[in-house]
This record gives sequence, structure tokens and C-alpha cells, in this order.
Amino acid sequence: MIVHIGDNGPVYYADLLRLKAALAGVPLVVIVNVRVATSWQSEVNSELGQAVAGWHEATIADWYDASAGGGAVADGTHTTIAGAELFAALISRAVHARGSAASPTERSWAAAQGTTFGAGAAAAISR
Repeated sequence: MIVHIGDNGPVYYADLLRLKAALAGVPLVVIVNVRVATSWQSEVNSELGQAVAGWHEATIADWYDASAGGGAVADGTHTTIAGAELFAALISRAVHARGSAASPTERSWAAAQGTTFGAGAAAAISR
């Protein structure tokens, strides 16, 4: 499961606890943090980091850091074409990094869902 939340408004820890409960049993959750030209950017990224701490099935895809070099966002928020490619590659790396360490139980769950880990995982998970 790939979750990108917080671009359009603050996200609170209680919201993330509900998200975690809703995703119980999902063996891989990639949460993408934000780069937005808003007052809530730091708060959202902090809340996302706290929510993932101790959630063994979840990982952060750090869009904030990945997009820091310039050219990834056109207006402080929305991606350029190069930024969209970087965004997709970031998510793919997060899926592959966690997917390569998936247990047999996680792989069985993924297979039952019609999803695979490894090559093409980002495309398979997004369907």
C-alpha cells in the first residue's frame, strides 16, 4: 500500500493511528512524506515519521529530502516532469527495499492480493 497524505492540509497523529488500524494486516505500507510550500509541511513530516516509528510494516519514502536538490517541483509543491520521474523512482526504491526482505507469509499475502514483491512491484501494488 502506498500512502501520500498531507499535501493539502495538516495531518494529525490521531488520523495516522486510524490509518494504521485500517491497514492492519497489510504487509507493506510505504508512506510518502511531503514537500509543500505551506506552513504545515514540517508538522506533517514529523507526524508521518512518528507514525512509522514502531510500525514494522511501514516505511517512509522521503520525498522531502529527495526533492531538495531543485528541479523536482515547479512551485514548491507540484512536480515537474523530472520531479514526477524522481517521485516514482523514490516509491519504487522503497517498495523494492522492503519487498526484498518480505517474509514468506508476506509474499503469500501479496500473491493472494494479486501483488508481487520485487521487479515491477510498484506497478503491481498501484493497480
